[in-house]
Formats: sequence, structure tokens, C-alpha cells
Amino acid sequence: MKSITSPSDLAINGAVAAFEQILHVGRPNIGSRESFNAYVDALFASRWLSNNGPLVQQFEQQTADYLGVKHCVAMCNGTVALEIAIRALGLTGE
Repeated sequence: MKSITSPSDLAINGAVAAFEQILHVGRPNIGSRESFNAYVDALFASRWLSNNGPLVQQFEQQTADYLGVKHCVAMCNGTVALEIAIRALGLTGE
């Protein structure tokens, strides 16, 4: 593979692509479409899309069981998880 030393070496700028086909690094794996759709249908039927709904509770319990811990609390992203951890530990300052 040719080393990239300038923007003109990038395929997006007209250079030869490094891969013949698009390389999907993070392609989602949702498993069975029927199973996925059943969860989505149940979600909309419950009219509870967030904030500790039944699927969140199920996810937290299954994760806690898998990890062998008493509690698991799901967060929306890593930043919020870190902020909650900092508050729980009583950390202050810069």
C-alpha cells in the first residue's frame, strides 16, 4: 500500500483507492430481522421510548447477570457515564 504524504494521495481527491470495495468497519449486526422487528413493535406498542423503560430495565438486568454484579445502570453515552461516575465519587475541581 502506498504511503499517504499529502491530501492529493487520498482517493477522495482523485488518487487510486486503497481498497477495491468499500470497507465497512462498523457494520451493524442486528441478528434476525423478525426478532428485531418484534422488539421495535413492542417498544412502540408500550409508548415508552426512553427513561428507564422495560427494554432498558431488561438490558440492565441481563448485563448485570452476565457480569456477575448486583447493579448495572445504562447511560446514553460515554460522556454522561463519566460525568455520573465523577459525581458519584464526589470528585471536584479541574
